[in-house]
Amino acid sequence: MGAYKNPSSHCAVKFDDPIEAAEITQFADLLLRQVERAKQRTQSGEAGA
Repeated sequence: MGAYKNPSSHCAVKFDDPIEAAEITQFADLLLRQVERAKQRTQSGEAGA
């Protein structure tokens, strides 16, 4: 599994702008919801829709 990790992404990131930090968090949430929806479509047989 370690071969698939991005070592440079495992570092501390300091966000000085709380708005930017919130936007990044919201974007990550959006991506996770899209993944969940895709999983649900795949499991219900709608992968091609």
